Amino acid sequence: MNCKWIIAFIFLGLAWFVFQVVQFLGLTKELKIHGIEKCRKINIENPAEDIIAYKNLAIGATSDIINLFLKHNSLPLVTPGYLFAVDPAKNLYYRIKTYNFNTQYAFNPHGITIFNDKLYVLSHSFNKGGERIFVFSLSFTTEIEAEFVKSIEIDQNHGLYNSLIFVDEEQFFLTQWSAFADPPEGRDFSFSSEIKRIWGIFSPSGTVKRCKVDGEKANCQEIMKGYMPNGIEIIGNKMFIAESIEKKVKVYEIKENFDLEFKDEVQLEYSPDNLRAYNGDIYTTGNFRSVDIITLTDALNSNKPLPMIPGIAGRIYLKGTKWVTQNLLTEDILSFPTSCIITNNTFLLTGIIENHILACTLDS
Repeated sequence: MNCKWIIAFIFLGLAWFVFQVVQFLGLTKELKIHGIEKCRKINIENPAEDIIAYKNLAIGATSDIINLFLKHNSLPLVTPGYLFAVDPAKNLYYRIKTYNFNTQYAFNPHGITIFNDKLYVLSHSFNKGGERIFVFSLSFTTEIEAEFVKSIEIDQNHGLYNSLIFVDEEQFFLTQWSAFADPPEGRDFSFSSEIKRIWGIFSPSGTVKRCKVDGEKANCQEIMKGYMPNGIEIIGNKMFIAESIEKKVKVYEIKENFDLEFKDEVQLEYSPDNLRAYNGDIYTTGNFRSVDIITLTDALNSNKPLPMIPGIAGRIYLKGTKWVTQNLLTEDILSFPTSCIITNNTFLLTGIIENHILACTLDS
C-alpha cells in the first residue's frame, strides 16, 4: 500500500480517537444553568450516594465515599455509615434509629432500594463482610425507624457493585459499575490500576447480574455486559438500566423467567447515575462533564481545593411508543449529584461530595 495512504489512515484513526475522548470528557460542553430558582439546600451530616422516597420523606444511607473510592488505599480512614431521613416540608434531617445491627460487619452503603417495607442496603464492607446487602424492616410513627433483619453475602469482590432492585423477596438484579475489584486496602490509584480503568472505559467490562437469595447468601449469574452499568429501576414489567459511560438509559422487558429483552434506549447529555421511578416515569441525575471526575480525583489525592462538579437532572418518559428525555434542571449548587427523587411535591438531589440535599419545590 502507498505510504501516503498509510499515513492518511493513521491520521484519520488518531483524529477519530481524539474526537471520541473530547466527546466523552465533555471538554467542549458549555454549562447553561436553569431550573434552580426554587431550589434550596437542606443540611445533612455526611454525603449520601443514594436516596429513596418513603412516606413523603426521603431515606438516605451515608458512607465515606471519598476514602472508599476517591483516595488511594484509604480504607483504614473510612468512618462508618448510617441511615438518615429528610422531611422536605419541614427542612428536617435526622438519623434513623437502627436496632440490632450485626456489628461484626462494616456498614459502607452504596445503592439502596425498598421492597415490601424492607430497606435493602448494598454495602462495600471489605474485610468486614465483603460485598453484602443489609436488610432492615421499616416502621413509622413520628419518625422512621429501622430494625436489622439479616444480611445477604454477595461475594468478596470488594467495591464492585453499585445498584440493586428486588423483583420479589428472593430475586434481585445487581449492577457492577467497576471494571475490577478493589484490593483489601481500598481503592488503588497506582499507574497499572489507572490503565485498567481507562481500558474499562473503552471496553464493556461492567456487568448486570441476576441473583437469587439462598438464606444469607446470594447466588448470582451474569446476564449482560456494559461499559458502566449504574442505576437500575423497574416500572411494571420494564427494567431501566443507566449506562454512565454511554450516557444512556436502556429499557428492557422482564420475561417470566426473569430474563431481560432489550426494547429501547434514551440518549442523555450527561452521565446518569441512580434511577428512581415516580408516576410511571424515571428520574435520574449525573455529572455534566466526565472530565470533572478526573479533576476531582486529582484534587483529592493532591490535597488541592475540591472543584465544583455541576450536574443535570432529568425525566425519562414514554411518548407514544418511544421513551424520551427532558432535562429538568442544570445546577452548580450541589457538587457531583448521584441520585434524585420526588416526594412531598419536592424534587430532591443528593451527591457524594457535599453535606447537603438539594431540595427544589415543584409547581403544583
